[in-house]
Amino acid sequence: MQNRVFTQVNYRQFRQYLATIATHRVKGKGYETAIYDKWGDIQAIMHAASMDEKGRCYPAEYYIRSEASQQGLPQAA
Repeated sequence: MQNRVFTQVNYRQFRQYLATIATHRVKGKGYETAIYDKWGDIQAIMHAASMDEKGRCYPAEYYIRSEASQQGLPQAA
């Protein structure tokens, strides 16, 4: 069994999670954005949508702390 710090979620779950935390800082670098809490811990990560040199598109990806995903966030329908 793997113990992952972050779990991939859909956009709706990501927004719902952000509404529940006290966001203190948002920091972006390249195509990745990290959302921190007031203690300086990363709570969520977003990878921006992208396109490679061959024209293939990659959708945005959203991640939240794994323990938060196990605490009853609604599942995608």
